[in-house]
Amino acid sequence: GRMLCDEVGMGKTIQAIMVLRRLLAGRGVARALLLLPAGLTGQWQEELREKGGLIVPRLQNTDMLIWPDGETQRVNGLAEALEQDVLIMSRETARTEANTGVILSAKPWDLVLMDEAHAARRGKQEEGEFNSATLLLSLLRQLQVHRQARGFLLLSATPMQTSPWEPWDLLAVLGEGGGWLADFHAVRAF
Repeated sequence: GRMLCDEVGMGKTIQAIMVLRRLLAGRGVARALLLLPAGLTGQWQEELREKGGLIVPRLQNTDMLIWPDGETQRVNGLAEALEQDVLIMSRETARTEANTGVILSAKPWDLVLMDEAHAARRGKQEEGEFNSATLLLSLLRQLQVHRQARGFLLLSATPMQTSPWEPWDLLAVLGEGGGWLADFHAVRAF
């Protein structure tokens, strides 16, 4: 997994689209789940088509796929929608407890891409609260632990404008180890 971090407006979305396009073109990714803020799903869908030449449906509610040309396709619930090889889904829909179970029982993803990943954070903003997680961070952790995602691409414009444990928790989801995750003191000092 990787984190793609840069200031607002510096092109993270376009960079991520180019990475996704490359990975889908024979670089080991056939299935990708794009978890995006609800307000950005339409914009991402258009940029995927316009800048990446990728035709990707976005899920509306849990029973409707909307294609870039505006065509709609009814599906019989979230499980059927998750059969798409590449799917745009709002983080708000994905993180609900009812939907998390369906996501975890779907065919595994080669890549889970999350925009505004800094929203996946601890439930309590305290250094010693490692295991308390928002529903979004919990979803990422479960995708990792249950091997439902082979890789992650996490985008964030504010990785260093947060509490130091927030990027540390995201690095743990990416499987980074060594001294950085063995002792939080090193992160705090950095």
